[in-house]
Amino acid sequence: MQELKVIGYYISEIINAPKYLSEWNKTLLSVSECIGELHPKWSVLSGTRDEKEEYRNKLGLTIEHYIDMTNDFCILLHSKMLDSDRRFYDLADAKRIYTRYFGDKDKYKLVSVSTTNEFYNILNSITTQSGSYSNAPLSTSAKRGKEIGCDILGWENGIFHSFLCNSLHKELSDIRANDIGLIDNNYIEVIQAAESVDGLGEPVIWMPCVIGECSI
Repeated sequence: MQELKVIGYYISEIINAPKYLSEWNKTLLSVSECIGELHPKWSVLSGTRDEKEEYRNKLGLTIEHYIDMTNDFCILLHSKMLDSDRRFYDLADAKRIYTRYFGDKDKYKLVSVSTTNEFYNILNSITTQSGSYSNAPLSTSAKRGKEIGCDILGWENGIFHSFLCNSLHKELSDIRANDIGLIDNNYIEVIQAAESVDGLGEPVIWMPCVIGECSI
């Protein structure tokens, strides 16, 4: 495999796939805002009282823990170590938040996203222009965790799109899903798949990515 560079870390929830993706897989883990469920939800900071209460109940947190979580997110945002797309730049920060506030480890996963140096540099250029922080001290030595699948992602307007957003899997007959809706093919095949959907779907540069699970 080519040398990979970590883009960042996300807390992503395994959810039931949207109906239009049911033929791809019944469940889904994604770092794409379009089809995935990423945490923290912004209702923690800017939602209504009912939205905050709903989110607190979903996570099973006490009021005190919920307030602590809100304060932690504010600190990370202000220090530019948590980006607008819910990307953590420091694995230690992500692990601390994940361990303390997300109890159901089968439902919520702490994952890394990695790509080749070429695509890392392309993404860094795009996100810098779009106002994302992109100041993380990430390198090839940043921990990727255990590989759990691949994805094809493209950046636009502060979020990642997935190749699944526009059902581009239908254009890729050799690509298959694993049990959580990530690509089960090897990375070389994912690179080839990303090249073959270039110019299709969203107006983005499609990047072949490896998704890793970071154990606590």
